[in-house]
Amino acid sequence: MTQFAVVAFPRTEAQEEIEAVRARFDPLAAFIAAHVTMVFPFASTIAADELRVHVVAAIAGTVPFRDGIASAPQVDGEYLFLDLAVGADTFSELHERSYRGVLASHRSPTHVYRPHITIGRATDPAELREAATEARLALPLTMDAIVDHVAIFRLDEAMRGEVQELIELHGGAQ
Repeated sequence: MTQFAVVAFPRTEAQEEIEAVRARFDPLAAFIAAHVTMVFPFASTIAADELRVHVVAAIAGTVPFRDGIASAPQVDGEYLFLDLAVGADTFSELHERSYRGVLASHRSPTHVYRPHITIGRATDPAELREAATEARLALPLTMDAIVDHVAIFRLDEAMRGEVQELIELHGGAQ
């Protein structure tokens, strides 16, 4: 069964630096570019058109927005990520709206949403701490970004997928 996710790809002048860190420490770097997940991967038989209509409704009224990416990598379990210093509230609202309607049953009742960009993953805590140190040195102190699209990402099988559709944020009815 096909899986889908809804993500945003913040555009920043530090894109190359972020992707270089991810290439070293994130096993998914070759699979998908740096992103903020709004709807986590879910298996569904939902039709592509129905999913698109749902996402368009969830983002309706949202204009492109600035996002400030915190340059200090955070460690949580086996993940290394960058928090969003600005824009987190907008992502949280889009996350809430996205899990209404046809996607309501796919929402995890046990996870608290924290908008972020994953830049690494390791099961060894020492390896993760080393990755965090290297990321701090490689990334600029401030990273401003713009978010002007969301994407429906289709996952066909392990480590294989693609952007099915980019949907522009423009604030009007879509």
